Amino acid sequence: MPVFSLQVQYLNTKSSTPTATILAAEFELSSFGYFQRSSVQEFLNFNGKLTAERTAPGMRQKIEIDAYLGHVYVRNDGLCGVIVTDKGYPTRVAFSALNKILDEFADKFPSSQWPELNPSITSSKFPLKLLLDKCQTPESNDPIMKVQKELDETKIVLHKTMESLLQRGEKLDDLVTKSDQLSAQSKMFYKTAKKTNSCCNMSGLNDQEVANEMNKMVAFIKQEALEKAREIKVKADEEFNIEKAKLVRQETLNIEAFYQKKTKLAEVQRKIAQSNHVNKSRLKVLQARQQMLNELFLEARKRLPIITDNRESYSKLLSGLILQGLYQLMESKVTIQCRKKDLEFVKAACEDSKAAYLKNFPKLSVNFEFDEENPLPENCPGGAVVSVMQGKICCANTLDARLDLLADKMLPDIRILLFGVSENRAFYN
Repeated sequence: MPVFSLQVQYLNTKSSTPTATILAAEFELSSFGYFQRSSVQEFLNFNGKLTAERTAPGMRQKIEIDAYLGHVYVRNDGLCGVIVTDKGYPTRVAFSALNKILDEFADKFPSSQWPELNPSITSSKFPLKLLLDKCQTPESNDPIMKVQKELDETKIVLHKTMESLLQRGEKLDDLVTKSDQLSAQSKMFYKTAKKTNSCCNMSGLNDQEVANEMNKMVAFIKQEALEKAREIKVKADEEFNIEKAKLVRQETLNIEAFYQKKTKLAEVQRKIAQSNHVNKSRLKVLQARQQMLNELFLEARKRLPIITDNRESYSKLLSGLILQGLYQLMESKVTIQCRKKDLEFVKAACEDSKAAYLKNFPKLSVNFEFDEENPLPENCPGGAVVSVMQGKICCANTLDARLDLLADKMLPDIRILLFGVSENRAFYN
């Protein structure tokens, strides 16, 4: 019962058309001619891959190939075994050997490496040649077959022994009676056992008795196999439950992490939206405040001409404005520009300013010139422009210039008066 070929293949079931790849292969082709062996090997490789690709995962098939038998087993993970034998090779032994070989191969090489493996890589690490030689004797792979062979040999020996006894014309009863090696008690036991048939019959077993013994042995082996299968099933259920619990726990953690991430993202988006809304509201408040300030200064600019209606207070204001110009310029000869209608008030104010100036700086002198040719326009609300060096340096102290200066320098104080102290402001210097 020779074995011609033993192959380990990987069946890629992820593609639309399953394709098989040979991972390891060994051949025993000594019964073929030297020049035929390469062709036979190619034929075996071709048929092995073809039968593997036509076998569904988890299935076993026995294929008749001319005068040979191909036994194919494809596991659910895609690992496949093919063994080609003659027609007398036991099917149970072939599939049992494939189971063991595939388990050993899976232990040696993890499934992640299967798509990249080939015979040149696996030949040095996986002893497929030794396994092929072991498969040449089916008894070494199947304990039941080994026991059957031993029983057959024992039966032949018993039959031959009893035939030789019968040929000499001797009977077992006579031998027992004449024997000096047996005690009287043993001889009595033999006679009693023979009568009650409760002792092992020493005269040999006939075919029916051998069949009965074999049936008992087969029943015992089946019972052992059922108990072993039950143990395997219980262990498989336990491993399944453990793996299931791990997967459930892992997926639960993944779901929790996913929704935590979504919650954080939603919180960030909410804060961004809230910040944008606050910024928009703040900009609206700032725009409204700026518009109010603009309207305030516009209203103040409209009311500037009212200041000139009170002549007494206006004269004091002009004196102060001109005196401020003198302090800033510190020149002995200054030129004054004003509106035509304010010229008399300006001249009187200049005398007051000069007296105050000389009081503080008695060693200095000051003379005024009035630029009547280039007076301030009539739409100017009032005030005066003090200049020296032909207008190259000037101090504009008109009422609208003073209002612009107020809008620039006093704006923070005005905001505090109108809107109060800002809660978000950290520095005031």
